[in-house]
Amino acid sequence: MSPLRVLIVAYQFPPLGGGGVQRSVKFVKYLPESGWEPTVLTTAARLYHAEDETLAADLPPGLRVLRAPELMLGRRVAGRARRAGVPYAPYLAGWPDREAGWIPGAVRAGVRAVRELQPHALYSSAPPASTHMAALAIHRLTGVPWVADFRDPWANYAFHNGRPPGFAAADRTAERTVTRHARQVVVSAEFARIEGTEPGDPKRTFIPNGVDPDDVPDDLPGPDGARFRLAFVGSLYRSIDCAPILAALRRLAERGVIHPGELEFRVVGNVGVPDLDAGSLDVVRTGYVNHSRAVREMAAADALVCYVPSAAPQNTPGKIYEYLATGRPVLCVTAAANYAYRLVDELGAGACAEPHQHHRIEAAIEDMFLRWKAGPLAPTGARGPVLERFSRPGLTRRLAAVLDSAAAAAAPLSAAGGR
Repeated sequence: MSPLRVLIVAYQFPPLGGGGVQRSVKFVKYLPESGWEPTVLTTAARLYHAEDETLAADLPPGLRVLRAPELMLGRRVAGRARRAGVPYAPYLAGWPDREAGWIPGAVRAGVRAVRELQPHALYSSAPPASTHMAALAIHRLTGVPWVADFRDPWANYAFHNGRPPGFAAADRTAERTVTRHARQVVVSAEFARIEGTEPGDPKRTFIPNGVDPDDVPDDLPGPDGARFRLAFVGSLYRSIDCAPILAALRRLAERGVIHPGELEFRVVGNVGVPDLDAGSLDVVRTGYVNHSRAVREMAAADALVCYVPSAAPQNTPGKIYEYLATGRPVLCVTAAANYAYRLVDELGAGACAEPHQHHRIEAAIEDMFLRWKAGPLAPTGARGPVLERFSRPGLTRRLAAVLDSAAAAAAPLSAAGGR
């Protein structure tokens, strides 16, 4: 039986790096096992905060990747305006986001691809929201049944940085348009606020991020024991600054519980916040590293930090699944309603506290540190349950079922690529 064909529209795709790339890469890697042959439409631009050429090793042999050009004028104007201190400068790059210059090229390339490949389904993954806008146009012009995947909310994204008047309303309207025209909607966070679709909507499917067993072998080197390594793996930016954890470390140092040289707070990723102050305790910045090294850094930590500020209570960091699969204890500082908090608590995989619970955070670090001084911290036992529930192959089978449903309900496409 010939495989079904899906055109995947994903701005964030290798050689670009970062957490948003991995979801699409892993779906592309495992979809052929479920009878779907992917073709990827992505950007030709390389103006991005991270690159990771190693992620390309996961792509199936012979995968066709189409790269659409991106108009960069808006980005250049926004960059100059930001340096000049112009209000709302980032929004001068375009709407709905700074990647808007990719939409015209993506639509042209996508329509050509539909006419040539006759895909059974169209799938788009966002952010950036421009990806969904390009897919919306491709769908409207060709009639290919469309599945829209929201890795994060769009209009209700917690970290919008002061949108200009009118942008919020435009975002809500556009997001509702996407969910109305998409045959199926996928969300990576169960209770994400997506305009036009709520939890329980039959066209909405929750497929969380997960962990690829290939990425987290059970023989990864563990901590070296030289000093207690507390590691945050990911980018620090805006209010994701680990401030409650750093404050707890300062207090522990001031109280004499932890002495200089006994602990390092290690940040593995880009740092876009002005200050990382742990008092007399060491803060180590590795800068951005590729995904393979990021996982090794997780395994080499004595304990791992998962932090989500109170402003984004439902934002579930994708790295939590890899954290848990390494078996290292997790200090989870999020709202109690956060999926990461629920997982760590349910699996007994560490300690949980809400961002405002300063003494609880301090006590959790102190407990981990004192137990470490008495001997290495034992693996948590979360690895098996996490690999069983959140393996990328299993999650991809769930996406394949969504694509099957979308394609089954569609009328055949004409030779021209439309209905």
